[in-house]
Amino acid sequence: MAATLNNTNNIETNNGLAVLSWNVRGHNTLIVGDFNLKHICWNPAGDFRYDGEADDLLTFINDNNINFLNDGQITRVSEKQNEADSAIDLSLISSHLHSSTLNLTITYSRKRVCDKAQPGQNGTMSDERNFRSYYYEKVGFRAIEEKKSIELLLKDKPIDVEKLRQYCLRFPVSARYRHYLWKVILGVIPASQDSQEFVMKDRRKQYDYLKHALEIMRRVDDNTPSSTLFLKMFLIEEGLLSFQDTGLVQRHQSYVSLAESISQMVEDPFDAYWITKRFHKMFKNTYQDVVPALLVSHLTTCDLWDILPIKQWFSSCFASVLPEIPFERVMDKLIGGSVMILVYVAVALLLTLKRPLLTMHSRTDVLKYLTQVPEDSGDILVNTAIDMWEKHGHHLIKSDSPGPNSRLPS
Repeated sequence: MAATLNNTNNIETNNGLAVLSWNVRGHNTLIVGDFNLKHICWNPAGDFRYDGEADDLLTFINDNNINFLNDGQITRVSEKQNEADSAIDLSLISSHLHSSTLNLTITYSRKRVCDKAQPGQNGTMSDERNFRSYYYEKVGFRAIEEKKSIELLLKDKPIDVEKLRQYCLRFPVSARYRHYLWKVILGVIPASQDSQEFVMKDRRKQYDYLKHALEIMRRVDDNTPSSTLFLKMFLIEEGLLSFQDTGLVQRHQSYVSLAESISQMVEDPFDAYWITKRFHKMFKNTYQDVVPALLVSHLTTCDLWDILPIKQWFSSCFASVLPEIPFERVMDKLIGGSVMILVYVAVALLLTLKRPLLTMHSRTDVLKYLTQVPEDSGDILVNTAIDMWEKHGHHLIKSDSPGPNSRLPS
């Protein structure tokens, strides 16, 4: 069943939904139209307007196993200066159709929304969020994982890397898929599933050759920390390994910190090396975009970098500063392509630790305290950072940095 609605005067919503409820039962259903209703579940970001009749629509969606396709984008642009844009044109679909047969693309014009149903590619679902997960997050349940969505995305042949990046930005990433997802996005393994085994064998040989070369040169042994091993392997690939080890770790502290944190998260040292290397290459070209060049110049000229470890925070992505699980969540956003999350983590760190910092009068004590966030503060800190990041719309932006891509050097 397909239906179009135009509830211009916002009347008789209850009666109309009662008629729809009777007709949608047992049918494949697609409903698009102007409901003329506002609610935080589909309003644009920062729009908290609410119509009482919208609750009837939410009940209808829940009772009839309907999925809600709008993702918060504007569907009606106001022509009046004193009237805000809105998202009153809604699209609803039977849950089984959402995941198997249709993609619904929603665009808007100056006056009305244009809804176009398009066949899905390879039977995959669209990027839009399932209604229930979106609603639960709006009312405060933040741990809803889109398991079904990620499984469908990973079944694409080839995998759509851009969709995976968007997934990292919008949803919590399950630990079950995290490392595989990271490897695909960072280009450690190709998007084509048929080539992944071959590429992994080739990369493992490369890993073994590099390690063996360092052992022959007597630059590493069985007691060498994995982070130092990864650093030397990276430097020998880049042709930058110096003849002396003196001061080597200190000069590349951000890489070592990153390697240490990733080694703790990823059990296989082979995977840990490649994730560390690819992430470092992706990030080193973008992290300076976090702070405006004028501010960087000012802090450098006044020698203020030494007062707070801001440069170390950004260059290492807070590796070794945040506890493991909160750090993984920050990595998800960075790999998704949003380097700006680091700005919010830095601000959230100072806000979260404000009280203990105010009791400290020694510069040494402050710097020591900021070197590693207490375990019980890590989740609160990252939640605060992500809240601020989402509030300013970065979770809806395609990407605020170049991010990883298929042309990343090997």
